[in-house]
Amino acid sequence: MITTGERIAGFTDRLNPMLVRCVRQELSSKMFLGTFNLLLIVAVIACLIAANQAYLNSDNPDTTYGQDLFNVLAWGWSFMLVVIQSGATHRLVMQERQNDTWDLVDLTGIGPRRIVRGLLLANLVQGLLSTAAIAPFLVMAYLLRGLDLVSIAMALVTVPLLGVAASALAVLSACATPAKNIKNAAGGFIHMFLVFPWI
Repeated sequence: MITTGERIAGFTDRLNPMLVRCVRQELSSKMFLGTFNLLLIVAVIACLIAANQAYLNSDNPDTTYGQDLFNVLAWGWSFMLVVIQSGATHRLVMQERQNDTWDLVDLTGIGPRRIVRGLLLANLVQGLLSTAAIAPFLVMAYLLRGLDLVSIAMALVTVPLLGVAASALAVLSACATPAKNIKNAAGGFIHMFLVFPWI
């Protein structure tokens, strides 16, 4: 009889190796854990402030504390997925393209398309993890009035996809040329291109 652990092991063996490696590496990194915890702390503090203000002004039907809370949550959430995650992807591709590391990747027989597909899927998985963590706070923003369900549904779809698109730009900037200085400059330009619209 096949156990659950064996089924999970068989499923992970069929997955993209780059996807599994990137997700494991990112979930154990201090940068991801620190950013994720900071996002949750900001969300909790923003919820407490919004709930307190809504309670103090409960007689006023025109309050928009839900919209204000949603703006704060979307600000931190999009920063994590669009700016920080794309920077981590750029550094990961730069490390993979070093001579010693690339020889090991080349020995596995993984094609370039599968590598890029694994990187983008890994970013999508990380984006969905952040989305799952921020979703309960979005529900609270809806309960505080001033926000509709369509805006929340659109945010749950568009923000993770924006993170994948930003990571695709980061992969492009890291693979554009073999010259390391040009790749670093391209990565900095991509970060500026992503940070300014986010602000």
